Formats: sequence, structure tokens, C-alpha cells
Amino acid sequence: MPNTPGLEVVAQKLARRTDLTESDLSAIVALPHSITRLAPSGKLVREGERPSHCSFILSGFACRHKITRAGARQITAVMLPGDFVDLPHLFLNVVDQGVQAMTHIVAASIEAEPLRRLALDHPAVARALWVEASVDAAIDREWIVNVGRRESVVRVAHLLCELALRTARAGLQIADGFELPMTQEQIGDAVGLTAVHVNRVLRSLTDQGLITREGRYYGSADWRQLEHFADFSSLYLHLDPAAADPPSRWAA
Repeated sequence: MPNTPGLEVVAQKLARRTDLTESDLSAIVALPHSITRLAPSGKLVREGERPSHCSFILSGFACRHKITRAGARQITAVMLPGDFVDLPHLFLNVVDQGVQAMTHIVAASIEAEPLRRLALDHPAVARALWVEASVDAAIDREWIVNVGRRESVVRVAHLLCELALRTARAGLQIADGFELPMTQEQIGDAVGLTAVHVNRVLRSLTDQGLITREGRYYGSADWRQLEHFADFSSLYLHLDPAAADPPSRWAA
């Protein structure tokens, strides 16, 4: 395959979802695209736009969010390197939530219409995209349960367990922990709590010995214990055990 910056990474990601032929892989790499770079808080996708591109995170963290009429924000997903940010909008006429950079990010922005044609012309690619969108929906369902049915301290612990596992799979693990570039306000927006409440919850998790914290670096002496406390199972992430070696401490 030609060495097209960005899209070979997309091809590799989709090839882990299903068997793709050389023709499928070459067609992915040949898709028209641009490389987008954004500073923190930059808008990658705006609610209400027509979906002209489908973006894939190459580096950095981003989030999807909804804003109420009163201006309150609910973060509905956190995207890491290797994630599509707006795949569910590919066959829709309008974008129904925004996507914002949480750190400096680099993304491959693939033109939507050629990607739609590729999905129709290459059934295996369509299946891989369908699996990606289905996993995205599974994570959405777990987040609904987390916000709606878990106590505040468990909500935050569950989010930390998920992001620990996902950052490890993205190659961002640091020793027995990970760096999470989210403010306490942003964590609160993801779990339906105020920043003040999040601060109390993090202190509680630290006092109980479930997590360690230094700035935005989070670790744990016993991730299994934290997972048990957090009611966390990685089943909803649908991780492919053949895609990478299981992360230490929090293997699926």
C-alpha cells in the first residue's frame, strides 16, 4: 500500500475488525482526505452541520458532547488515538452532537461521500465500519447505565477503568497507570457531576487506596480491586484479543 500519512493507520484499524483483501486496504488508503490539527477546545465537528467528513484521531484526545439550551454540557464519549469520532453520522443528513479537542490533536478527515461509496462497493469494509459503529453504540449504552444507575464514586471509578484499558490498548500506558488530560470539570461533564463533587470523589478513591494520583496521572496498586469496586467489565468494549497483547494489570 502507498505510504499515505494517516490512512494506513485507518486501514490497519479496520483490518483488525474483519478480514480485508489487498484491494480493500488499497481502496481505504486511496480515500481523499486531509490532515486536521487542532489546539485544545478546537471544534472538530459542530452540531447541526451536514456531515462532509468522517474523522479519525491520529494523536491526542477529543470528546463528543451535547449542550442543553441552558448551556450545560454532557460529554457523551471520549476519543483516543485510533478512534473514529463521527462514524455514526456517515449515512445521516445532519450531525447531532459536537466533537471538541481536549488536547492538541491530529486527525485524518476523510471525505464522507467517497467513504460512503467505498462502503457500498467493498462489503468487507462496510462490515468493519459497521462493527466500529456498533462498538461505539455499546460504549454509549454503558455510559447511560453509568450516569443513570451507579453511585457517584462508582461512576468516576468506572470511567477511570475504561480509560485505563483504552489508553493501554492505544499504546499510551505509563507503568501501571495513564495520563488523563481531563479537568475535573470535564470528568464531571462525562459522569453527570459537578467539579466540586468530582474532587470529593477522587479524594475518596485515593483515601480508600483504590487509585493513586499525581496531577493528571492516574494509577492503582490493584486494578482488579478497582474494577470490582467500579462494577467494571470490559465486555462492552468488544476488544479483539488478537489485536494486541493484553495490558498488564487490567487485562480483559
